[in-house]
Amino acid sequence: MTRRALSSLLSAMLLGLACSVSSLAVGSIDAGRLSFADSGCLDCHGTPPRLSNNANSAANNPSAISAAISGVGQMRFLRFLSQQDIDNIATYIGNPSLTDADCTFNWAENFGPVFFSPKAKSVTVDGRYQRFYANSKLTVAFANGKILLQDGASPGTGFVEVANILDFYTLAINSDCK
Repeated sequence: MTRRALSSLLSAMLLGLACSVSSLAVGSIDAGRLSFADSGCLDCHGTPPRLSNNANSAANNPSAISAAISGVGQMRFLRFLSQQDIDNIATYIGNPSLTDADCTFNWAENFGPVFFSPKAKSVTVDGRYQRFYANSKLTVAFANGKILLQDGASPGTGFVEVANILDFYTLAINSDCK
């Protein structure tokens, strides 16, 4: 598969899902995991997050977290959190066992099984977080915020940068990326 064909495939997937998504969450699972730990949420709620008193509504729901910060005495110290921090924490609470990359991989496997199957496990190789899809002989990798592809059916080809991870992660987090 050529670089043009790989880029076209990803562009078609992006366009197809973009047309079906009406509102997009903007939180990052990875950033939310860090904010959850660094801000003090972890001290009371543990990891993975243990939620009580109807706090499960905070999963993928930043407004529930904002309401808790305003209305729950023990949480008022979190008023320093930015809206982006709150969005990220809500996304993490909704997906505590995933990473941004795994969410994007899972979405690709669900959305494009012709190319991304069978479902694969993530591994780290030479600084790239990647999965190999035996049916298409594609290796999809994430490194430095970029999505890289390698076509195993074409010997001697290296990885080709095809997109920014955020272009696809924003769509993946708003669909079934579990």
